[in-house]
Amino acid sequence: MENQSHKGNILIVDDEEHIRDVLEATLSSLAKNIYTSSSAEEAMLTVIEENIDVVICDIQMSGMDGLTFLDKVKQEHPGIKFLMITAFGSMEKVIKALRSGASDFLTKPFDNSVVRSIVAKLIKEQIVRTEPVNSPIVSTEISSIIGESKTFKKCLELALKAAKSDSNVLILGESGTGKEVFAKAIHENSGRIKGPFIPVNCGAIPENLIESELFGHVKGAFTGAMEAKPGKFKLGSDGSIFLDEIGETPIS
Repeated sequence: MENQSHKGNILIVDDEEHIRDVLEATLSSLAKNIYTSSSAEEAMLTVIEENIDVVICDIQMSGMDGLTFLDKVKQEHPGIKFLMITAFGSMEKVIKALRSGASDFLTKPFDNSVVRSIVAKLIKEQIVRTEPVNSPIVSTEISSIIGESKTFKKCLELALKAAKSDSNVLILGESGTGKEVFAKAIHENSGRIKGPFIPVNCGAIPENLIESELFGHVKGAFTGAMEAKPGKFKLGSDGSIFLDEIGETPIS
């Protein structure tokens, strides 16, 4: 049995019943509770009444669309994590979602294992964010990161230097030490801050899909490619891309 402390409250918002059913079955082992809504209006009530950690939301829905829902929730509950899902592959809408605070996005049809990996990561981030801190901490030069040791502050100095350039940055560290936190801080202190910050969990993408995820594809490029899809490099061309677990990417 999985530890309840490693689970979260998940809200699924999609006007297609079979999508809600698939996501609920896929994510059941990660959830303390799963709530489903067929509309953003209904989902808004759930956000108000329940302590939601992660929302999986379709962008294109009748009534209030996913982007409007994202904006409204983030205004009142900025800590809630969002994974946006779309069948339309609209680059403009995806970029707007990321700029509005969405953590990641997927296009339909999606791989269930990728959904699980992304949601598990978002839940883990929520757990780390809400865990009580027992030791005294001192604010550093980067407002989004806190720490007090000399080694830690040296890392921050390097991060600030890296933020001033457009060079690639390699961040090394064990799992859970905050590599993505540093990557986002570098982005937010760089000249690319107006562009999106796009994290890519390389270890969660199957080998046969990683090329499509990173570089995109045109409609009909392979079986199941029902429409054109922009790659993460295209979406992040005016922002920053964080290739998490890049060492797991096949050499080919």
